This record gives sequence, structure tokens and C-alpha cells, in this order.
Amino acid sequence: MGEMHGRRVLVLGGSSGIGLATARLAHELGAVVTITGRNVTRLDAARTLIGGGDAFVGDITRESDVASAFARLGIVDHVFLAGGGSLFGNLVELPQDRLEGLVQERIWAPVYVARCAVRHMTAGSITLMSGGLGSRPVPGGAMKHAVLCATEGLARGLALELAPLRVNAIAPGYTRTPAFESLLGDDPEAQIARMAAGLPLKRIGRPEEVAQAVLALMTNDFINGEVLHADGAGRFVAPALKFTR
Repeated sequence: MGEMHGRRVLVLGGSSGIGLATARLAHELGAVVTITGRNVTRLDAARTLIGGGDAFVGDITRESDVASAFARLGIVDHVFLAGGGSLFGNLVELPQDRLEGLVQERIWAPVYVARCAVRHMTAGSITLMSGGLGSRPVPGGAMKHAVLCATEGLARGLALELAPLRVNAIAPGYTRTPAFESLLGDDPEAQIARMAAGLPLKRIGRPEEVAQAVLALMTNDFINGEVLHADGAGRFVAPALKFTR
């Protein structure tokens, strides 16, 4: 893994899950880390877990908040846009405001990051968050599939438009985060065991494993316009979760 000592790393959505794991690993490797999130209590807890760095409240769906995050660091070396929610159900039945919220988080937020990056970055990298549903549609996941495809398209297009600044996307598979566990009902352990049985590696991923992949995208100066799958080849087998009744 390449050099991170003294690099300024901004993790937008770094208060939990993969964002937090990435911030922790970057800090351990010597980076100066700033995280943002919407919940001040979670941010305070995350900063303690990271062991240093800066943390402040910010919403990735507001361009002014993203701009404030960049301005707080001044010069930025690497950005990871880790925030972004999920929305499942039959597309024609989902509320319009929730559909628009998903577009804000998964499409407009990367645009805001790109606009800010050109004012604060001359080199380094941006890593966007995609996911397993970007590789294939499933019933109940049409909108999530669509916005993840758009995120990956932005990574490829921005890799050309923002060069020599590099832009990539990370596409995790099933990963044990608080957000993922919230989808699993009253007995997440049983659900995870059932899912793992059908996956190639017989387990789901850990946030720390995805964080290692994000750091690889940050530190390899010749990876650009890539979508890196950190899913244990889970995208090649039948989906382990159903998103419709």
C-alpha cells in the first residue's frame, strides 16, 4: 500500500460503517483525517474510535456543506464519499420524495464533490461509493441499481474530465455494517449465516476489508476510472437478499 503519512484525507459520511473503517485505517497509516456526518453523537464516537482527526456535522446532499468540508482542510489529497442510503421496494409504489433523496445522495453528491475538488485538489484521488446492486438489477432494487450505475458512470467520466486528479468507485458486496444489519430484521445473526452459505467465500465482508480496498485506490497513482469490487465474488451468484415481499 502506498504512502499516506501526512496526506489530508476527507471522508464524507465517516461516522459509521465503511466510512469509519476507512478513516481509521487512513489515520493508522499516518494520514490527517477529517470526517463528516449528520449526527453529532455518532461523529463524536467515531472520532474517539479513529483516535484523532477532525469531525463536524455535514450533509452530503447540500453543496454548501460539502464545500465547507473542503474549505475546512484547505488542501485535500484524497476524498472518499462514503455516505449514501438505500431504498428498496417496487419502484412504482415508492414515495417520490424518497426516490429524489436517493438521487441526491448517489448522483448529486458526487457532482458536488467534483465541483469542490477542482478548487482544493491538484492531484490525489476521489473515491465514490457504488455497491453490489450496480452490477445487476434485482426485483425491488431498480432505483438503487439505476443510481449506482450512474455513480459508476460518473467515476469513469470524471476520471477523464478531472485528470490528473484520479476518480474511482468502490463497489462493496454484503458487508457487516450498522446500515446493513438494519435490513436483516429481528435476527441478523441467522440471516447472515443463511446468506453466507450461498456466497463463494461462505461469509459476508467486514468494513475493514472494504477500507483496505479504498486505501488501495487512494494510494495507487495509476488506478483511474476504475470500479473496484470488494465482494468476494458475490456478484456472480444468486442474490442472498430479497427486496420485495
